[in-house]
Amino acid sequence: MTTYYMFNHKIKTVGNAECVQEGFETQLRSVVMLKNSSESLTVQMGLNVYLPERYMHSGRNWFGFETPEHFKYLLNPEIADLYFNVVESPEEADFAIVSIIIPGGGNGYDRSDVQSGSKGYVAVSLQYEEYTAENTREIRFAGEGHFEDVTNRYDNWKSTKATNSFDLQMIRYTREKRVDKTMIVTIHVSNPMVFNDFEELASSVYIHSGIHVQALRISFQMNLSLRDFLPSQIASCMRTIEEQLEDTPHDLEPHRDAYGNLYDFGFGLNWNGIISDQRVEKYVCRK
Repeated sequence: MTTYYMFNHKIKTVGNAECVQEGFETQLRSVVMLKNSSESLTVQMGLNVYLPERYMHSGRNWFGFETPEHFKYLLNPEIADLYFNVVESPEEADFAIVSIIIPGGGNGYDRSDVQSGSKGYVAVSLQYEEYTAENTREIRFAGEGHFEDVTNRYDNWKSTKATNSFDLQMIRYTREKRVDKTMIVTIHVSNPMVFNDFEELASSVYIHSGIHVQALRISFQMNLSLRDFLPSQIASCMRTIEEQLEDTPHDLEPHRDAYGNLYDFGFGLNWNGIISDQRVEKYVCRK
């Protein structure tokens, strides 16, 4: 009796049309448009679109199995082809969608650094270009008391390169082949990052936390779904990140894009321009 009730309850509540629609609309509301140019305003169905494949380096998956290097689409071309005509080269396309993931700049610790006689703590990078720490404080508290005696994770003059630096190459290659055409850059974010090594190349920039391609497609077109804004600052460069105080909010120098917009807490665009509503008035203190 209990088993039947639970099974019947799941059928009525999990995956039903009402819940699916609510989830899809939530995805739409979560997309943040940070940049948009005039030629990006009318991305209509049926246009030719170029979707570059991301390079995935070799490694180990969640279960510990070796994964060879390969190329992979972030936006499924079969689904995208339902709305646009997916083409194989940027020269054939009316516009391009370059989908990337935040820079994989490490977790701040490298065993090989210990083997070379150092402390093991290295720079964490939030950019795609190779980064060398030059402005970190001389004393940075760290260490696992049960496992090591290190209490200072000073990492100046140590370098880090993002594991997915190929994402930046995709943007540069696509822009080189499409000098005067629309290039939309979508970024799957889960941590902060800096934009100064690619933003000026993009016609439009959207950030999201992992959503369905249809939700992205709707966000590219004229509609009223865009209403979200930045939950944190986007730093102008790695230097301001290194110099920030971890216990002080909003002390970064925000990124300023090619149109003069400051990517500060609470910034976001809709089709009418910069979002300014009761939420902004309540939570955002404009300088």
